[in-house]
Amino acid sequence: ACYPFVRLHTETVARAILETPDISQLSYGFVAGPGRYETTLTRPDLYSHYYLEQFRLLLQNHDIELEVGTSTQPIPVHFSFAENDHIEGTMNATRRLLMRDVFDLPDLGAMDDGIANGTYEPLPGEPQPLALFTAARVDYSLQRLRHYTGTSPEWFQNFVLFTNYQFY
Repeated sequence: ACYPFVRLHTETVARAILETPDISQLSYGFVAGPGRYETTLTRPDLYSHYYLEQFRLLLQNHDIELEVGTSTQPIPVHFSFAENDHIEGTMNATRRLLMRDVFDLPDLGAMDDGIANGTYEPLPGEPQPLALFTAARVDYSLQRLRHYTGTSPEWFQNFVLFTNYQFY
């Protein structure tokens, strides 16, 4: 299974500027320039209100259509189970090792913060990022919350700051 995506294409930001003359004061709900933008989505049970607000503002500010589909980014098996399902505990070490041959596992090398850090450069022909974090990065962070606190992400406040432990 792969993550869903949302994509938009805009030829201009003129509508956004006409609707909001000082668009630079907006912190979300717009794209900064013409182009194709895309991101993967996860956990609508947690983010449905956030997604709907973002989509509403993008539609309002740019008068464009949103395309929703299935991405090519596989959902790692660890992120596809319900909150209290733990498959590893019932398997021996050999079977856990064989999971790598059958299922997608989290690719920690691909879960960097380049978009949020402003260092990500899409290759020619690739879309611009529509979100600061990909669905896999969000899922990984939600797993970290649960792992380190013993609390389901649904019980957390709306905003949690993740620090870069290597830096501090």
